[in-house]
Amino acid sequence: MATKGQNRTIVARRNAGQDGLAESSLTDIRREIDKVDAKIAGLFEKRMELVREIARLKRTHGLPLEDKVREKEIIAANSLRIADPQIREQYIRLEKTLIEISKQIQGEELLED
Repeated sequence: MATKGQNRTIVARRNAGQDGLAESSLTDIRREIDKVDAKIAGLFEKRMELVREIARLKRTHGLPLEDKVREKEIIAANSLRIADPQIREQYIRLEKTLIEISKQIQGEELLED
């Protein structure tokens, strides 16, 4: 039969093993997040390139910077792509932020000669 001291050692070893697994899982998940973040950064750059192209077309054709109807359409359509209703509102906030950044970039582009 194990003594109290031996039981504590066994429990401590078991917990250390679980902590090691948790640390390993945490590291693996963080690596996956890093990969996703890298993809997001690349997609963001691509989106901003396209935003600049739109700004040039707007300038050439005398179109206004804002198109509130289009903004609402984008938010509505893209939010439907989020299956998890618990994160849909956060995605809508992200989409609105992207639109604001896009308008800022377009505004700067429209001011250039």
